[in-house]
Amino acid sequence: MKKRVIVLMFLFVFSLAACGDTEDDLEFDDEESLIRVWFYNSDEWEDVRVWAWEIDGDQFFEAWPGPEVIQDEDDPDWFYADLPFEPGDELGVIFNGEGGAVQTSDLTIDDKDSVYITVNNQIFDSKEDAEASID
Repeated sequence: MKKRVIVLMFLFVFSLAACGDTEDDLEFDDEESLIRVWFYNSDEWEDVRVWAWEIDGDQFFEAWPGPEVIQDEDDPDWFYADLPFEPGDELGVIFNGEGGAVQTSDLTIDDKDSVYITVNNQIFDSKEDAEASID
């Protein structure tokens, strides 16, 4: 019996280690090369998260659906993520919610000014333009 318990405990610990740490965060080393990407949550998704990658293929996070994004204290319909970006780069972004059950399409950010995204997969240069597209 004792042997079975030890084997079961080993299997449990091994399965946890195999899963790895699925809790990503939005902290990156070089804060000077970050871009703030905004998401207008007009459909009131719960648990808004971001999945992002360099278009050349390197993803920023370990596990889908990615880390939680930050809700704007002054405007709670808006969320943001600070992501690595250099001029000339292309950044792939998906905002998602409800545990990944709802999401935007794969969107490409290639301009440091066009960073306001809506649930209907449009990218704008300002919050006002993004909000007007939904209203």
